[in-house]
Amino acid sequence: MSCHVCGVAAEIDIHILFQCPLAQTVWENSDLSSSLWRDPCSSVWDQFFKARDLLDDDEVWGTFIATAWEIWNARNRCIFGEADIDILGLEGRHHIQ
Repeated sequence: MSCHVCGVAAEIDIHILFQCPLAQTVWENSDLSSSLWRDPCSSVWDQFFKARDLLDDDEVWGTFIATAWEIWNARNRCIFGEADIDILGLEGRHHIQ
């Protein structure tokens, strides 16, 4: 099944949380280093371990997890009609994987 937000890639966890244009926009506007979200790992678990190795505990359990959770919530709001996401505007800002 393709991503409900961008419709381009398979709707798998690593795409939803790190590769989708929606996710890329949220990460880009976070306070976290781009080394955490650019060039995502092959799995969400590997991405979490990467964050754990690069960040202190407060950043991992605060900012990193909270950002991933908000991406998931934004995706769900889009899918269930509670929000309208301008995917065409996002596509111009990010490369869709």
